[in-house]
Amino acid sequence: MNPKLIRIPIRTQGGPDREIPSHRVPDERVPNQGGSVTVVTLVVIALAVVTCVATTRVGAALVSHRRASAVADVTALAAATGGTDVASAVAEANRAEVIALKQVGGVWSVSVVRERITAESAARLESG
Repeated sequence: MNPKLIRIPIRTQGGPDREIPSHRVPDERVPNQGGSVTVVTLVVIALAVVTCVATTRVGAALVSHRRASAVADVTALAAATGGTDVASAVAEANRAEVIALKQVGGVWSVSVVRERITAESAARLESG
């Protein structure tokens, strides 16, 4: 099959116009952007993956901090109601370690470490 020929004037030094096959002339109606679409798609996918990984890590850190805070709260309440031994047992049952436990007046203050995260809390037993 012969390519369709179109006449494109090309000026040479005194020579006649030449005919160029149409398959060599870029078609302005259908731009060749296949390569740039691939790059943009890869960039979007990479950004989505980075966002998912970052969100997962931030979420995991937030959950770990909340768990440590909850263990500190429960341990402080246990100290206020049952004393030092009960507070230590509650912390141990929640996979935490009591690093500080003190009573000032009627307020028990506790610091615990769970999964390398330190949390503090205080509790007071009110009589009523």
